[in-house]
Amino acid sequence: MILLLGATGLLGTQVLSRLIENRWPVRVLSRGKVDWQSDYSERLKSQGVQVSYAEFDELDKLEGAFRDCTAVINTIGSLSTRNRASLRTANLEIAEIMVDMVQRCNVQRVIQLGCLGANQNAKSEYLKLKWLADSKVKECKAHWTILRPSYMFGEKFELLELVEPLVRFRPCLPVFGSGLNLIQPVWVEDVADALLLSLYDKTTVEKTYELAGPETFSMVEFLEMLRGETGLSQATVNLPSMASAYASSIINKALPGRLFHPDLVELITADSVSERNDLKDKFGINASSLSASLERLSRVYQ
Repeated sequence: MILLLGATGLLGTQVLSRLIENRWPVRVLSRGKVDWQSDYSERLKSQGVQVSYAEFDELDKLEGAFRDCTAVINTIGSLSTRNRASLRTANLEIAEIMVDMVQRCNVQRVIQLGCLGANQNAKSEYLKLKWLADSKVKECKAHWTILRPSYMFGEKFELLELVEPLVRFRPCLPVFGSGLNLIQPVWVEDVADALLLSLYDKTTVEKTYELAGPETFSMVEFLEMLRGETGLSQATVNLPSMASAYASSIINKALPGRLFHPDLVELITADSVSERNDLKDKFGINASSLSASLERLSRVYQ
């Protein structure tokens, strides 16, 4: 039995559909009361998926979800949440609980979703938390593999959601810092394919793989490309990091209802790029480009 955490997320939905298609026994963890999830549960059950209900602080129920599983896939994570506590929960605490449950229930295999750029010295809280989560998984007695993708895009694109207030700021295009940090957005379906290929591949055990798309953009190039999709043509203005809080408050006033958090500045000024090509060299995947999907994605957020 394979336990999938984060089955309703951008990556989780792709992983789940592949597990179902391959007829692998799969169980998903659904948070919340059973009656809230009845339609979702019945749809999954009709496809042969088991559904367990538990919050991550309900340890007895959680143990029931992990019991009898040979593998656990954790795709839970969030670039931005309502507050720092929920950011820590999504990106670190759930991974810590997962590792404890894996060891308690003698689960043999763990696949952990990390991210490119995660390191202990990162200025971004998100990147620090993801590094700590990876470190926790590496201490696990199970056979672990960590996949570190750059920003994933598919039906949705969370990075685009984060920077949308900047892109649509009419007076100018504000860019924090130099804007020269590099990103390599990666198609979520390529990440899902790599994850499934690694699941029962012994050569991936105790390895970390960097998953990046075929195109490299500086952040300023990326923002200007998005800006072009909106039809806005005002000048690009670089803002020093020390001005981020003040600039964010102006942007938030100009775009009510689209809150841009100063904490996100550290994330969007960090590199998310790889010198390796693990998608191709390890998994034989020819990565799909962002440019081919950018117009469609931009329409989604208009």
